[in-house]
Amino acid sequence: MLVLATRFPGDGPWFAAGAYILIAIVAPVAFLVRELRHGRIGDIELPRRRDRARPMIVGQILSGVAALLLSATGAPTEMVALAGALWVLGVLILMVTVFWKISVHCAAASAAATLAWILSGAALLPAVGALAVVWSRVRLGRHTLAQTIAGSLLGFGVLRLVWF
Repeated sequence: MLVLATRFPGDGPWFAAGAYILIAIVAPVAFLVRELRHGRIGDIELPRRRDRARPMIVGQILSGVAALLLSATGAPTEMVALAGALWVLGVLILMVTVFWKISVHCAAASAAATLAWILSGAALLPAVGALAVVWSRVRLGRHTLAQTIAGSLLGFGVLRLVWF
C-alpha cells in the first residue's frame, strides 16, 4: 500500500495506505498477540492448524473492512484492487486451512513479488526474495515444500488475476 501511495499526488493515498495498514495489519497482529498472551494459541506463527481459524477469521473481517473503507473513501483504484486481492487471498488461505496447512508467509511473499513485478517490470529480484521465503519456511521446519509451493502459487495467482 505504501508503494502504491507514492504513485499518486496528494495526501489522500497516504491516508488510505495508513488506514489500511492499521486496520488490516496492525489490528490483526494485536489480536494475535492478545490470543497468545491469553493462552488461546501456543505460538505467534500458528504452526497448529487448529489455532489458525479464529485469528484468520478476525484478520479477514478486518481486511474486508479496510478494503471497503478504501473503496468508500475514493482511494485510487489500484489501492482498492490491492486491498481486494489481499482479502480474496486471505479468504482462500482460510478455506484451504480448514483441510490442510498452507504457508501464509509464502503466499504474502509471492503476492508482494508479483506486485513488484507488475509495477516495475522486473521479475528476477522479487522472485529471488519470494524463493528465499520458501527456502526459509522449509529450512525452519514450519512447512513442507508442498505447503510453501501451494502458498506461493496462490499468492501469485490471486494477485495476477485480480490485478489484470
